[in-house]
Amino acid sequence: MFRRAYDCANEMRICKEALGVEGGSTRKLRAQLRNDAFEKWSGQPYQGIGVKHFETYPKANRFMMTRSSLSSSEWVAALKLNINYANVAGVPGVNTEHRSAPSIRCRRCGNETETIPHVLGACDFGENRRTERHHVIKRRLQALLQAKGFVCIDEATCTDKNGSNRRIDILAFDPNSDKAYLIDPTVRYETNEDLSTLVQKEKEKTYRSCINDLSRRYQQYGKRDFEVIGLWWGSRGTISEGVKNFFKRFKLNMKELPEMAEAVLISSIRMLHHHIYSS
Repeated sequence: MFRRAYDCANEMRICKEALGVEGGSTRKLRAQLRNDAFEKWSGQPYQGIGVKHFETYPKANRFMMTRSSLSSSEWVAALKLNINYANVAGVPGVNTEHRSAPSIRCRRCGNETETIPHVLGACDFGENRRTERHHVIKRRLQALLQAKGFVCIDEATCTDKNGSNRRIDILAFDPNSDKAYLIDPTVRYETNEDLSTLVQKEKEKTYRSCINDLSRRYQQYGKRDFEVIGLWWGSRGTISEGVKNFFKRFKLNMKELPEMAEAVLISSIRMLHHHIYSS
């Protein structure tokens, strides 16, 4: 007695139609489903803001799956930040009914709506912690350049064309060429904008007119061709295309990037916690 062979091809066709995907293997089908889920998530009007930057350098997301320096509570907080959630009044869905006067204004400064970008990037209450978060990146970056033989001046003072005083985070002189670099890293909350390009334009506008003064102040390094470089790190632990290209260009160790991203993420989590729970 013969049994009818099961029609696997037809079963696969039915499943693919139900899932709305195409592909000849389970690997391709899963990849498309993951991509579709990511597109749906990133298209959310609030929760999806800026999440596209997480795919620029996936290795920076390693804390989600491997052992990291985050504590258990920090790990949970990091996941919440990935979906733009924190227990601050201006985040949609946060309950403020327990307050005598419910408000979405910042509980610390009262100047703006209490959102995650405000807490991590603007509130005066977190200014010192925000500065320290920036310095963590600056010091790590400077150490990497010095290990490559660059002569680095920390917080180099100069004057722009209008006579205003400026400070360059890192002024780096290449010992093997006539180049010098005005390197200014910054940490900002991830939005849907092309922040790498935006930061580079801002730094160019701020520091380009300082070059004449720097040439005069640092004549001991000879005639130099100065270049302004703005570098953007995401405050939720993302690595930008500009940072990736900088590390490749200057042959810096790419393995440092996940650690630097994690350091920024931890600083942001602790800043949020301090803002919410500090007495």
